[in-house]
Parts: sequence; C-alpha cells; structure tokens
Amino acid sequence: MLEEAKSINLSLSALGKCINALAENSAHVPIRDSKLTRLLRDSFEGTARTSLIVTIVPPPRHRGETASTILFGQRAMKVENMLRIKEEFDYKSLARRHEIQLDKLIAENERQQKAFDDEVERINLEAQNRVFEVERNFTDALEKERLKYQMEYMESVKKLEEKMIVNQRKHQHDGFMKDKCNGEVLCIKNHILFHVKFIR
Repeated sequence: MLEEAKSINLSLSALGKCINALAENSAHVPIRDSKLTRLLRDSFEGTARTSLIVTIVPPPRHRGETASTILFGQRAMKVENMLRIKEEFDYKSLARRHEIQLDKLIAENERQQKAFDDEVERINLEAQNRVFEVERNFTDALEKERLKYQMEYMESVKKLEEKMIVNQRKHQHDGFMKDKCNGEVLCIKNHILFHVKFIR
C-alpha cells in the first residue's frame, strides 16, 4: 500500500512538472518521467481532447491538500495547446512524399549543374576570345614592324642605287676627261715633233 502511494505521488509530481512546463511554454516537457505522463502524451502534444477535473474536500484538516489542488488547477487552466490532427503513419504515402522530394532534389541538382556548365562554357568562350584578341593584336604589331623594317630596307637600297649611279656617272665623266687630255697631249706632242723636224 505504501509503495503504491509512493508511485501515485511520483506520477502526480511528474504530472505537475508537465503542467508547469506547458503553462510556462517551456521548450522541454518531461513527458517520459512517469507512466501517467506517457499515457497523457497525446493530450500534452495537442492531438487529443482532454478534460481535467479537480476535486477538493471541505474538512479543515485537508486545507493543505485543498490549497495545493486549487493551485494545480489554476496552473492547468493556463495551459493552451494548439490542436493538431494526428496523422496515421502510412508507409506508402511516406514513400511517395520521399519520391516527390527526391525528384525535386534531382531536378534542382540538374538545374544547378546546367547553370554551372553554362557558366564554365561562357568563361571558356570569353577566355578564347581574349586569347584570340591578344594574338590578333600581336600579329598586327608584328606586321607593322615588318612593314616598317621593309620600308627602311627599301629606302636604304634606293639610296645605295642612287649613290652608285652618281659614282658611275662621275667615273664616266672622269674617263672622258682623261681621254680628252690624252688626245690633247698627243696632239701637242705631234705638233712639237713636226716643228723639230721642220727646223732640222
């Protein structure tokens, strides 16, 4: 009898803790502390309609228990649970929900993969365009440099040719003047010889 009374008191104490936690909107409700609170789990979670009746006795000698019971009832009146519809656990519906979620995840993954591939392709194309632009600019610069050196070379060749023509003309003129001088010297020499012979 004593052990049974102890168990009842422990269960009522655990019930009081649960009521206090619910009244204070605590994040943790100690439902597992006793068999009584485990049986009332649906009531605490809002998936069952529950009525609580508090009884007291009028004799003065029980006023301590009466006051404690009234306080317990006042705390219980502060409990406000949101009613929730309890769903029956259905493996088929759970599997369907998981399949739908999996399909959504696969579709999202494919979308992100396509976006990633498109971004990689865009970056590669942009890099190729930049390389092509650099190569084209480098080729244009080389062509301009080649044309510059070619023009300078042709200009140098032209100057050399003009100098050669001038030298050739000067050489021809010098040869002509030499021949002319030689002719005049020969003529004078013949004239002198003629006069020498005539004097003799």
